[in-house]
Amino acid sequence: MSQRPALILRSAGILAMVVFSAVAASSAADRLSALRPVWEVVVPAPLADNAWRARAVLAIRRGDAPGALAAARRAVDSGPVEADSTDLLGTALLLTHQPAAADRAFAVAGRMGWRSAATQKYLMGQALARDDYGQALMHLDALLRQSPQLAGDGAVMQPFEESGAARTAWI
Repeated sequence: MSQRPALILRSAGILAMVVFSAVAASSAADRLSALRPVWEVVVPAPLADNAWRARAVLAIRRGDAPGALAAARRAVDSGPVEADSTDLLGTALLLTHQPAAADRAFAVAGRMGWRSAATQKYLMGQALARDDYGQALMHLDALLRQSPQLAGDGAVMQPFEESGAARTAWI
């Protein structure tokens, strides 16, 4: 009879190690999904954080607007202080033709920092639409600091090269 409690205790210990290992592996897969989005498929929903962002990115790349919106909303739910989550929500809202909601999402992402490229492009475009070249140049500066190769991208630089007022602000 004394062997039975020991067996139960050992079994409980083994079960606890298996559960811990599964949670640790899922957490690792979530972290890997930030670098390689293909890992998002093995991350269980309750442990997904980076995986929701990866799912949103993949859906955006596929042109799956509803899927991108659903994943981006989950990304915001799981990581509300991550600017990238809010940035993806703004992008997904634009894809689903909800510009007012996208504007609010990008405004929030913009207040969370200057590192999100899609947010900086969006805010730069909004500033250019208002002819606020000083503000637009601040967003362009943030983009170029992150990705200097964009200086050769005509789509990014063209608005500043075409307008005399923009060139004056640049100088």
